[in-house]
Amino acid sequence: MKTILRAILLLLVAVILGCDPEQVVVWSPDGSKAAVIGTDGLHIADPAGKLTPLLVKDIRKVAWFADSHRIAAVREVKTVSWKEATKYLEPERATKLEADAEKLFKTMMAETGPLDEWAQRLLESPEGPNYGDFVGMLLCIGDRHTDELKKKLTEEEWRKLQDTNGVTIMLVQMYELSDSEAKEGLVLASTFSPVNEMRPSPNGKVLAFVTAEGEKELCAVNVVPTDGTAQPRRVADLCARFVDWSADGRYLAYARANPPKMAVEDTLRLGTLRRMQVCEADGNLKAQEIEDEVKKVKGADGQVQTTPSPAESLAGIVFNEWTKVRWLRDGRIIFVSGEVNLPVANDDAPTKLSLFAIDPAKQATVSRLLSRKAEGEAGDAMQHFEINRDETLIAVPGSDGRMTVVSLNGAKVTEVWPHVEARKLHMVPSWRTSDELCFAVGNENKQQAQRPAEVYLWRPGAQPRCISKQWPDEAVAVMKQN
Repeated sequence: MKTILRAILLLLVAVILGCDPEQVVVWSPDGSKAAVIGTDGLHIADPAGKLTPLLVKDIRKVAWFADSHRIAAVREVKTVSWKEATKYLEPERATKLEADAEKLFKTMMAETGPLDEWAQRLLESPEGPNYGDFVGMLLCIGDRHTDELKKKLTEEEWRKLQDTNGVTIMLVQMYELSDSEAKEGLVLASTFSPVNEMRPSPNGKVLAFVTAEGEKELCAVNVVPTDGTAQPRRVADLCARFVDWSADGRYLAYARANPPKMAVEDTLRLGTLRRMQVCEADGNLKAQEIEDEVKKVKGADGQVQTTPSPAESLAGIVFNEWTKVRWLRDGRIIFVSGEVNLPVANDDAPTKLSLFAIDPAKQATVSRLLSRKAEGEAGDAMQHFEINRDETLIAVPGSDGRMTVVSLNGAKVTEVWPHVEARKLHMVPSWRTSDELCFAVGNENKQQAQRPAEVYLWRPGAQPRCISKQWPDEAVAVMKQN
C-alpha cells in the first residue's frame, strides 16, 4: 500500500518547492523574545542572542499574538496512510474527502492518457479540486484501491516509487510561550497545502492564514476562531501569499487574481486589491459563511440569478503571488505591485516592484508610497518589505543581501548593510522594536554549507551586532538559499 501511495503522489502531484527567503526569526510584539525557526523546529532567543534548546520539533512558521505570550504555529507532520492522516483531520472533512476520493478514483481509472497530465488538467479546471484536497483524496485512494492502481501504473512508473516519503500535513496550532518553554494548545486547522502566512486579528479572536493551492501563483485565504469553536472557513481563492487585518479587526485585505483559475501562459495577469468584512464589530466571525465569489443560481423559472461577491475591489493591479499587503492603523493599505503603463518601450519597462498606498475610508486614490528617487536607493526585494511597530519606518531588503530602511514618508533612505559580492537575501527582516531591526547577513562561501548566514540587530546610529554566533548550525541552516 505504501508503495502505491508513493507512486500516486510522485506521478500525479507536482509541488514546486522554491528557495524564497522566509521570516525565520520573528520577534514578539513587546520585543522581549524571538521565535527562531531552525531546520529542527522552534527555539526562543532573547535580545542578547541567548537561544533555548529545541522546544517543539518540526515547526515551520509562527505568528505572534498581541499579548507576546501566544503564537500560532505551523507544525509539519509526515503520514504515509489515509488512516494515519485522519487522526489530524476534522471528522466532517475526512468524511467528505473520502466521498470525493471515490468519485476521483472512477475518473482516474477511466483516464487513458498519462496520469500526470490528467492531474494537471484537473487542478487547472475551474471545477477541479484545490491542491490540498487533491492530495488528501490521492492518499485515501492509495489505501482503498491498491490493487486496481497497481494495474494502472506502468513498469517505469512503478520503478520510481522507492524514493518518496509519504505526505505532509500542516497543523495550525496554538502554543503558549515563556522564555524557555512552549505549552501546546488547540489545533485550529489541518491542511495538506503549504501555509504561506498567518495573521491573528487585532483582538486575537480569529486567525487568518493563507494556503498555497498548487496552481501556478495562486493561494487561498482562510479564517478560523482561535478558541476552537468552529472549523476553518475558506473566504477567498485565486489570491496572493499575503493577507492583513484592518485595525478594528472586521475586514481582511488581500490581492486576488481575476478569473479564470488558470491564466494563459506568458500573458500579463491582472487582479485587484480587495477588502472583505469577515468579522462583526465584537471581533467574532460573522455567523453567515461568506466567500469572495460571484454566485450564479438557476431558479425554478430557468432564469439565472447572480449574487455579487461580498468583497470590495479597491484597486486594479498587475497580479503576482508576491503582492504583499499591510494595513496601517491610520487606515491606509500598503501593498506592493508592478507599475505598468501601456504602451511601453522595452527599455522603459519596470524592473522591480513598487510600494503603493490606498485609504478605503477616504477618496479611493492609489498613490506611490515612495518617491522614485527613494525607491531607486532602497533594496530591490520590495516584496519582502516590513513595517516597524510604530509605522514610521520600512525595512526593504535587496536580493543581493543588501539591507535598507526607508522612512514611511519616503524622505530618507538608510543603508543598514551594503551589497557584498556573491551574497544573497537569506531571511525576511523583522522588527524587534520600533527602532531595532533584525536581519541576516550571508557568510563567506566556504562557510555557506553549514552556516549560510548570521543574524544581526541594528538600530539607527549604531553598528549592527551579531546575536547568532553561538547558535547551533541547525538554527541557521534553514536560511540556506540555492
